[in-house]
Amino acid sequence: DCGTIWHYCGTDQSECCEGWKCSRQLCKYVIDW
Repeated sequence: DCGTIWHYCGTDQSECCEGWKCSRQLCKYVIDW
């Protein structure tokens, strides 16, 4: 499973769902303008 809000990802972007970014070790939602 992939992670969404506040999911711990460390430095691994693949831990976050598509559309989410690994930021400061947690998954954050990214809006593509």
